[in-house]
Amino acid sequence: MEIIAHRGAALDAPENSLEAFERAIEQRAHRLELDVHLSADGVAVVSHDPTTARCTDRDLTIATSSLEALREARLPNGEALPTFDELCAKVRARIALDVEIKATDPRVVAAVLESLRRFELLDGALITSFETSVLAEARRLGYRGRLGLLAGSRSWNPRQRLFELWPLARAARFGADAIALHHRLTLPVHRAATSAQNMRLYVWMTLDDELAPPEARALAYRRAVNLRPDGIIAARISELREIVSGARS
Repeated sequence: MEIIAHRGAALDAPENSLEAFERAIEQRAHRLELDVHLSADGVAVVSHDPTTARCTDRDLTIATSSLEALREARLPNGEALPTFDELCAKVRARIALDVEIKATDPRVVAAVLESLRRFELLDGALITSFETSVLAEARRLGYRGRLGLLAGSRSWNPRQRLFELWPLARAARFGADAIALHHRLTLPVHRAATSAQNMRLYVWMTLDDELAPPEARALAYRRAVNLRPDGIIAARISELREIVSGARS
């Protein structure tokens, strides 16, 4: 079972910062999860949100801003917004990646794959997205590695709720060989079904989930571990590691 650092050690350092990724490696995460958008000039940038307002000292829309402008924004620790290439160069040969592609511009898929190849991180990479068009584009470009459909939203739309109850069919239709479900949506039947279909199952938590009191966090971690997924995407790496170790003993 992989412990996958959600936006790095995102509760110990600014999320999706090089510092957060370095701390995750120090805490012995198996894989780094990160989010990618595309700048106006076609550069893959590491950021969860489509704008820089929440995480930096200025409000820029990534898709309509040049890399030069984006690099002027500063995270709370003083770092510039990292490019995907910067991250790959920093972690090369040290840890595997879980790249969540946020942007739907097909150029971002090509940019991510090219960087993963160039920095020798393609083998063993996991690429995920909520967008089926991103998954289809990755397969169209010849990517044969691990590809996951994400599910988990606050929407009460009946069609969305039905999809999130059982996302396996849509995942397979668009070439995914994994699903990543919010921990509250994940049931033992998902583990049984993904195993039967030779798919991987990942469970993820929001950062808000991990701001719950310690007892509530521990309960959520234990439930996730007991589902026996292939990996858990969480930011409190050391806490989760203790529970995973306890389940094995």
